[in-house]
Amino acid sequence: MTLRPLGVEPEKCMIGGRWMSPANNECLSLINPSDGSVLWELLD
Repeated sequence: MTLRPLGVEPEKCMIGGRWMSPANNECLSLINPSDGSVLWELLD
C-alpha cells in the first residue's frame, strides 16, 4: 500500500479555499477533561 499526501497544511488555516497563515502563531489546546492530555492544538 502506498500512502499519498493529503495536501493539508496543519500550520495554516483553510479560508476561502486558500491555505492562509494565522495572524499570530499562538495555539489553543483542546484538553481531554478525563486525564488532562492535549487532544488537538488549534491555531488562534
